[in-house]
Amino acid sequence: MTVRTTQTTDDALTRLEASMAEDIEAMRQGPYFYTWTCINEEDRAKQTWPSAEIRLLDETCVDDADGAWAGVYTNEATFEIRVRVALEQETPSSYYAIDERMNRALSDLKKCFGVNYAQTPCGIIMYKGMRRESEGSADSLMPKHMITTWLVRYTQSRTDPLDGGDA
Repeated sequence: MTVRTTQTTDDALTRLEASMAEDIEAMRQGPYFYTWTCINEEDRAKQTWPSAEIRLLDETCVDDADGAWAGVYTNEATFEIRVRVALEQETPSSYYAIDERMNRALSDLKKCFGVNYAQTPCGIIMYKGMRRESEGSADSLMPKHMITTWLVRYTQSRTDPLDGGDA
């Protein structure tokens, strides 16, 4: 992940989320299956496909017993990226036809974070898993969405969490 527009005065989690959003939004068709332009748009009427919504699920300090002597917190955060894709036309089996688009979107995300890992503001970003969930509506072009989870490990200074570490 690359930090582009966030300020160094932002906290580590804000910088990580912004980096993830910017990396996803930078994906273009050619090296990727899709051009991604819709990140964290809550209004479904304004969304373009595929869309991604990034959400922090939890953060945990994973310091060793003597971690305090290192002067940094070692943290693990779990992020969820909800992906929505749409079919262009209704099919007799839309519920299953959309799976191929979701698989391609997942491949895009894996490649995105694999390519950008070298410039990462964190120690680790690791794909953890995916699940598909039904929309619960009668929308035959978007019968379900996909939720991916990602583990991010980073450090931050104990005395000034905005300074130091790798976030």
